[in-house]
Amino acid sequence: VGVVAPYISRWYFAQVISGAEQALREAGLDLLLYNFSQLKGRARLFQHQLLKGRVYVLIVISTPPKEEEFDSMLSLGIPVALVGMHHQGFAGVAIDDVAGARTATQHLVNLGHKKIGLISGRPDDPLGLSVPQDRRRGFMQVLAENGIEWFPSREVFGDFTMQGASRAMDDLLARPARPTPIFALSD
Repeated sequence: VGVVAPYISRWYFAQVISGAEQALREAGLDLLLYNFSQLKGRARLFQHQLLKGRVYVLIVISTPPKEEEFDSMLSLGIPVALVGMHHQGFAGVAIDDVAGARTATQHLVNLGHKKIGLISGRPDDPLGLSVPQDRRRGFMQVLAENGIEWFPSREVFGDFTMQGASRAMDDLLARPARPTPIFALSD
């Protein structure tokens, strides 16, 4: 079973890969990991020649393929499962990141907060991960629905890493108009 993941060292991806590996091992199957953190690796991976004949099932973790990449996966003629996203024609499992962000942000608003800070992912993420975009969209929707003005100066990028989050928090707390709570797109 081929497993495609953009990162293997980040907690979320490591946990999903570990869970998949355990379930596959118990079923007597082997896991072949395809990891890419650079765009060149991604382009090479989704060419069906690289995967054809090597795997009989493909699991793609939180890496929204482009339409031509989906077409390439479909042309393999093997089952493909998506983790952390949905796409027509594929089996998938994911949480509703927009709804989760909406719930968390509405909770902060219900507590009376109007100066909410945001630690987000990079808007120019080369991998195009949907989770940061969806969570940010839910956050922004709640602010708009509650008539809370958004100031871009309340947002810093944490890059979904511990070091990035630490830098982002230090940055937010050093600002003269500090937010009262902070919503982080990742733990």
